[in-house]
Amino acid sequence: MRYIIPGLIFYIQIIFVFLLNPEVLEKLLEKFDFLLGYGENNNVSEIGVAILAFFTSGVLGFLASNFYYIMHWKWYINRRFSKLDYKKIVEGSKSVEILGIDFNSKTATQQEAWSIMNVLWKFYDEDKAKGYDETTDRVSNVVNGIGTSITIMIIGLFLSLFLDNCCQIVTYLVVNILIIILLWLNYQISADILQNLYKNGYNVLDMNIDKYNSVSNK
Repeated sequence: MRYIIPGLIFYIQIIFVFLLNPEVLEKLLEKFDFLLGYGENNNVSEIGVAILAFFTSGVLGFLASNFYYIMHWKWYINRRFSKLDYKKIVEGSKSVEILGIDFNSKTATQQEAWSIMNVLWKFYDEDKAKGYDETTDRVSNVVNGIGTSITIMIIGLFLSLFLDNCCQIVTYLVVNILIIILLWLNYQISADILQNLYKNGYNVLDMNIDKYNSVSNK
């Protein structure tokens, strides 16, 4: 559903354009009438169109997620307003020092910090971490889902080019931008929750590795 919902959001944007300017839909149907088979010789069922729309929404969502991941790793994660900071978690982890992992937060990238976080977590008891992993996965999916939805809505802003007058364009843009702002606020809240989950989880990991290290030294 991570890909389906963002794709459906794009379809809703298209429907909004049709509602603001019904002539766009009429012209579109005229151009693609021979492909869809509508009219007197209708050879495409409504169920078939619905199934096609469902699967294509997944494709659109997948493509949007790729744009989102680029923006996440190359732009958002390095901004001051970012709620996620993997380097901060790794830098403050005792496990890095105990395990002898070479990490310099000034020269390391967020991607490198993320990979170290995943390596560190392998040292924790999988049975004890099962509930934690499920929680972080759920929150992470929420963050990624909202991020992908924001990305596809930003792309969908260009649909305003199909509108005829300023009133229609302004209405379309204002409604979409307000929704994007709402999604952005939710994205920041969810990302902050995820950051705190990571932070607290690795604090527990540090305590367990520290105890293990103390026992080993004895």
